[in-house]
Amino acid sequence: MNREGIEILKKLLEGQLQMYKSELEIVGNKINYVEKDQLELMEQESEKEKLIIQKIEILEANRIKLVEKMGHTTLKELIEQVEDEKEKNSLRAMRKELKDVLSELKNRNELLQDLVKVSSTILEKTLNAITGSKEVGYKQDKQKTIINDSNLLNKKY
Repeated sequence: MNREGIEILKKLLEGQLQMYKSELEIVGNKINYVEKDQLELMEQESEKEKLIIQKIEILEANRIKLVEKMGHTTLKELIEQVEDEKEKNSLRAMRKELKDVLSELKNRNELLQDLVKVSSTILEKTLNAITGSKEVGYKQDKQKTIINDSNLLNKKY
């Protein structure tokens, strides 16, 4: 197995790992910002995340090309063909760490998605209470019908 190719692969994997850890931190920040209703800060984190995702895509494309150039279709397959046990174990450890970080990233993204849904539902209900809008059912064309009650802003107390 090409030693130079293995070294390049290790650098690509290290780069990916670093980028995924950065994304993991950003998603954690976004979760905190949603919980604290700091949507402007969440938006700033989303912009940072976009840049990291672009870098990850470049690294991933380069990794895939390298693995294919070395005659394999998957990283796991390539690792199993490495003859040097020390290199093989090092690559296995990197692959495992990448899988673990990606799993945690997936879990945090799912949590963030759920929090955003809950926040938007609360916001929608609050706006409906303020404006007096209520959803009452569906018309024949499957669209919701909305009744506007008296607006909370127009009530005298």
